[in-house]
Amino acid sequence: MALPKRNKIILVAIAFVMIALGFFQEQAKVNVNFILEKGSQIPGFFDQDTSTKLEMLGAEKSKSNFDYYYSHDSIDWLYSFSQSELSKLKWAITFASIATFTLLNILALKFLEFNKKEIKLFLLVEGLCIGLAIATFVSGKLIHQSEAVYPAVRGIMGIVQSPVLVLIFIPAKKLFNRSF
Repeated sequence: MALPKRNKIILVAIAFVMIALGFFQEQAKVNVNFILEKGSQIPGFFDQDTSTKLEMLGAEKSKSNFDYYYSHDSIDWLYSFSQSELSKLKWAITFASIATFTLLNILALKFLEFNKKEIKLFLLVEGLCIGLAIATFVSGKLIHQSEAVYPAVRGIMGIVQSPVLVLIFIPAKKLFNRSF
């Protein structure tokens, strides 16, 4: 059965919101990570005022070759935060992104005419992804290999902070040509 035109229009709008949110989230996280990583390498950096911090890391950006961290514009107001506040903000961005994408994904599934059982299955899979990321993160901490497991944790968390699972569920439903 074809989707009604109204559903298609709403799905396009949801896709635009997801894309915009993804870019904003990435910009914010890259800036926070840059400040945390590079700032912690400079003695007394987090004791400086905002404009001094901007100058110090601006100089760092200008002397470097192309790098992912250096390729993003600065979000200047982030420089007013302490190291601890930035670490907390990074977690807040992560949780807010997961919650927002979960809601947008559920909304997309509803407009794709998935039933309640299928949406519950989606939430179960998303929960398993989050559980796997947490288990991997904790395991890395326990064996003192946090940096080694970070890329895997980041990848798994990236899945739940995006429409990836919805994009897997759509063909899966069509493949089975019925309700899950």
